[in-house]
Formats: sequence, structure tokens, C-alpha cells
Amino acid sequence: MKLSRVRRHLLRLAFPVILGLAILFGGSSLTGLSSRMWLSVAALIMLLAAIPIAAGRSWNRPALLGLGLFAAWSFWTLLQQVPLPHYIWQHLGDRSAVSDGLELMDLPATKAMPISLAPSESFLSLFGTLPPLAIFVLFVALGWRFAAARLNWAIPLFGAAGALLGLAQILVGDSDYLYFYEVTARGLPVGVFANPNHQACFLLMCLPFVAGLIGQLRRDWASGDSDHAKAIVITALAGLILVGILAAGSVAGYALLLPVLVLSVLLARKPRSSGRPPIASPAIVIVSTLAAVLLVAFSPVLDGLGVTSFENSDLSRLGIWNVTGEIAENHWLAGTGLGSFEDVYRLYENPDTVTEKFVNHAHNDYLQAIVEFGLPGTVILLAGVVLILVLFVRVWTRQGDEHRRLRRAAATALLVLILHSFVDYPGRRPAIACLAATCFALLVVNGDSERQRRSKATKRPDIASPTDDRRLVI
Repeated sequence: MKLSRVRRHLLRLAFPVILGLAILFGGSSLTGLSSRMWLSVAALIMLLAAIPIAAGRSWNRPALLGLGLFAAWSFWTLLQQVPLPHYIWQHLGDRSAVSDGLELMDLPATKAMPISLAPSESFLSLFGTLPPLAIFVLFVALGWRFAAARLNWAIPLFGAAGALLGLAQILVGDSDYLYFYEVTARGLPVGVFANPNHQACFLLMCLPFVAGLIGQLRRDWASGDSDHAKAIVITALAGLILVGILAAGSVAGYALLLPVLVLSVLLARKPRSSGRPPIASPAIVIVSTLAAVLLVAFSPVLDGLGVTSFENSDLSRLGIWNVTGEIAENHWLAGTGLGSFEDVYRLYENPDTVTEKFVNHAHNDYLQAIVEFGLPGTVILLAGVVLILVLFVRVWTRQGDEHRRLRRAAATALLVLILHSFVDYPGRRPAIACLAATCFALLVVNGDSERQRRSKATKRPDIASPTDDRRLVI
């Protein structure tokens, strides 16, 4: 057996393994955890093995654009760690705290310094993006046939398992062996995550894939024993995930549940025999999406973990956003560096109200992007969001794709991530980031390319023989 075939078979086994490990050990945003470091090392190994195969694949424009945006964003975050001359560095934001620190240590104030105010944390954070990148490249390397073969069942199973763990955390109580992290919301259904808000986001992303299974079962229903068994399993998966979302107590999760359910109902429908889309489908998609934006943007302010608060306190979402806005005003041009938010926030918070609790994220990924990435990185991030929204509209309005149910489930899951990022930071968890990378691959990888090539090769006429009555029209 050739080495390339052996490597391809190993990658087929590695894809579900690395996705499962990312979900199991990627539920925290802390970059220094040993579990996250080992996960990134494993992803790097898989990435190096998959790149030669993926390079030989046919990349369409959306896939290349997505990879190009990630490369541009990575380049900018690396550039933020390069020491710059003082006459350039001093004009890239408010650097008075760094200058004062240099003077206190009797170091020259004109020393070359990087844009990032936390270079080591920036490097660790960038290293932590390897798992979702590896997931995407592995998907491309394997192709749709092998990568997407079992995802329609695997993702709902992952979601149901996480929901079941969350319910066990409630029923058993404050048991250390049921929680994966030392810093977590004990007594709440966090699943494999550190807080229930991200548990709710993850389960919401899994729910459309359950609806896809329902639609597929309705399409292929033959009333056999296997069909009834599948119906029981799918019902159990849907019930566990829905109960897990409701138990999480996330206001954003409740707000997003409505549009996800609407889109899930559309996914679960039995396709019409005519194959023509109903007139109301685009209107339902647009209205539900706008409703989700309004619900998330104007939902009650979240204070702490899964608790609603209407107060404008220092640790409420609104209080954090006020301080973050002040930081963004001073550092919007070049940013403070990936992973530097926690350190920079301490320079701006009110020292008279500081308690043992501290703010490690802005709880609005777009606002935090302005702080950390500055103008260049934020433009790249927003371009990625626009790309996903364009793909979302295209998938939900296009007919004739035999994989459209799985693609629409993936598009709905990515919409959940985009909307939830207005009030939290779910994409900074490797578990959710890897699921998002899988969904993006489902949207951009051509599922029919291999089958179409085989079909064309079969239909291509050979050199006409004397007994062949067919005429080759040129």
C-alpha cells in the first residue's frame, strides 16, 4: 500500500477524533491550560499531514477566500508582535502605561516595542487557533464523501452528550469530577464548558443537525423497524438538547432559540415532490434572522453566568462595554494585541470598585476585536462575517443540491455563533471554534465534485466504432 493511501486512511480516522477531542477538552478560553496546549500540538501534527493532500484538491472561491482571510488575520496578529521603532510605536495608541513602566525600571523610553501589549499571550492565543484550522484543512483533504459522511449523526450525538453531562451536574450537585475546569460555574449545567452561556451556544449550534436528521428520516421513511428505531433515537437527541438549552439559563440562548426552531422546522419538512421552494421560505428566513438580531441586541443585560440583570454595574455586560468602548477609543488604529484584553482592561477599570472578580473578556467579540486587532484585524473579521452571511443566504435560497439539508444546518449553526458573539465570546472556545470550522467546511466544500467527475467520465463517448449509430455533435 502506498504511503499516500496510508496517510489518507489515517486522516479519515483522525478527523472525528480531533473534532471529538476539541469538543471534550476545548471548553475554556484560558490559553495557558495544558489541555489546550496538547490539543494544539495534536492539531499541528494533523495539519502537517493534511496539507499535502489538501493542496492537491480543487479549492473553490469561497474556500480560498475564507482561508485567505484567516491567513491575513494571522499575519496581522504576528505583525503586532514585531518590535517597532519608538517614533512609530508611540503613535499607535495610548502607550503611556508602558512608557511609565519603562521609566520605573530605568529602561530607555525609546526602546523598540511591539504593538501587542501582551506578546506572550498573543502567541499562545494564535497557537490556540490551530485546532479549527486543522479541522478545516482535514475536511478539504478528505473531501465531502469521507469528511461529511457521519457528521449528520456525530454532531447531534456530541450535543446530546454535552446536554446529558450538564443535567448530571445539576442532579448530582457540586461534584468535582463532573466539572472539567477549576474556574467554572459550579452548580450550573455547563457541560464540557466553563460557563452555561457557551453550553447554550454549543447546543443551539447542534440543534439544526437534529432537524436535518428528522427531515432525512421523513424523506426516506419506509415504516420499517430501522426507521422506528431511528425515530426514537432522534427524538431522544432532540429532547436532551432542548432541555439542555432551557436548563442553561442563558438569556441570549433563549432569544436565539426562537429563530433556530423556525429554521429547524424548515429543515425537518418533507421535501415537495415538485422540488420547487415554497414562496414563504425566504421571507421566513429573513424575518427570523432580523428577529434574532433585535432579540439579542436588546435583550436584558446579562450579569454573571446565566443571570438576568437590569443594573448598570461595573461587572454587568453594559458596564464592561462602557469601559471597553473607552479602550477601543484609544487603541482603535492598531489594537493592543490578540489575548491582551484582560491585562489592558485592568488599566482602565475603576480601582475603587475592584473586587476578587475580574473581567477577562468584553462579552462582545466584535467590540473586543476593535480593542485587540485594531482597524486592520476588525475589517478582516467583519469580512469573514459577511462571507458567512452571503453563504447563509445562498444555501437557504438555492435548490437542487442533494446535500442542502446538511449545508443549511451548518449555515444555521454559524448564524447562532455570529449572533451570540454580540453578547459573549463563544468563538474563543476551541470546542465551538472547531464546530464552526466544520460548519464552514460544510458550506464551501463541493460535495458533488467527485461524483460529477465520475459521471462525466462515464458519459464521455469513446472513439466511434463502425457499428455505433450515434453521432458526435461538435
